[in-house]
Amino acid sequence: MFDMYLVAGSINTDYNVRLPVLPVPGETVTGTSFSRAFGGKGANQAVALGRLLAGSDKPVYFAGKRGNDDDGRRAKENLESNGVDTRLVDTAESHTGMALIEIDDEANNRIVVVPGANGCCTPAWAGEIAETMRASLDDPARLCCLLQLEIPLPAVTAIIEALAETGCFIMLDPAPAIPLDSGLWSLIDAVTPNQSETRSFTGIFPDSDRTARSAAEKLRTMGTRAVIIKAGSTGVWYFDEQDEFFCPTFRVNARDTTAAGDVFNAAFAAGLGMDLPVAETLRFANAAAAISVTGDGAQGAMPTFDTVEALLREDPRTVARRL
Repeated sequence: MFDMYLVAGSINTDYNVRLPVLPVPGETVTGTSFSRAFGGKGANQAVALGRLLAGSDKPVYFAGKRGNDDDGRRAKENLESNGVDTRLVDTAESHTGMALIEIDDEANNRIVVVPGANGCCTPAWAGEIAETMRASLDDPARLCCLLQLEIPLPAVTAIIEALAETGCFIMLDPAPAIPLDSGLWSLIDAVTPNQSETRSFTGIFPDSDRTARSAAEKLRTMGTRAVIIKAGSTGVWYFDEQDEFFCPTFRVNARDTTAAGDVFNAAFAAGLGMDLPVAETLRFANAAAAISVTGDGAQGAMPTFDTVEALLREDPRTVARRL
């Protein structure tokens, strides 16, 4: 289905602290370790795609802004080392975005993001990105564009509006959850909120087939064509006008769940690009996300295509069921 991918979004440096339990307000907890890693929801999705599609003839472009500092230089080099084309990455006169991440012994996390250079993404910049992609496409329908909400919403909106006219496939991870213009939903082919984000947009917390269906119906009424609700260690629900599925997670020893949702999005887009049926695409994406939580850092354990295929063979019983 897809010959080319564009990921537009954030570049961050993640500052990770491991600790026994997440502190409550006013509490001080002694951490057990500290590390610095590459992150940002946009960069995470681009790296995940780059690894999954390594060796294929499907290029992955990343558009974003890095800071004029060592963190930004290293982040760009890391994208390139994972097979991502960075010609659309600009340098801003700001520090590279950063995320402060706390991870407890149960692999739960809490994240604070400081945008930095990500906040310099403007509608004018977004228009240039969209025009560059439009000019490079023989068949825009063969492009998949992945977006998130860690860069300013006007820039995200400008990319969606410009590329929707071409007929490319637009996939939005609405995180962090912020209000979207009502007209934007109809330009989105697939939206992928987690449970808390789903509640923010619909008022419904999806924790069963029934509540997930009700929430998805609200989102589809807004205009989006497909809804994928990510429910962490439980699994994912999928709804469009023809199909309804629930796919459980693969059981692994989770160490760090940071960026599992980003890996899922990338793997779902990769699966669609390989023309897998929806049920198999969900299974492929869940396997990729499961592998990603077995290591440290947002990008530390992101899988290759071969490692995902190995898990799928090892656990043939974890499959999507039709609702």
